[in-house]
Amino acid sequence: MSDEVVIASWTKHPYTSYDKRSRTVHHRVRIIHYDNTTADVVHERREGNDDWETVEVAELRDYGMTHQKIRDGVMAE
Repeated sequence: MSDEVVIASWTKHPYTSYDKRSRTVHHRVRIIHYDNTTADVVHERREGNDDWETVEVAELRDYGMTHQKIRDGVMAE
């Protein structure tokens, strides 16, 4: 069982070309708490109504923290 909360969300319009100018990129940061000593902080993004994609994640464990950047925050692909 886990609890989660969105602590930040924002939108960007990063494209300047005429055909992509109206595209919006949504971002959010979630904290997911699993048990007494385990939690994840996840930055995710999506374009339009696509699925959320993980940008980076910090895993907080009883033995320490690991951080992994998976893709760029806006135009990775």
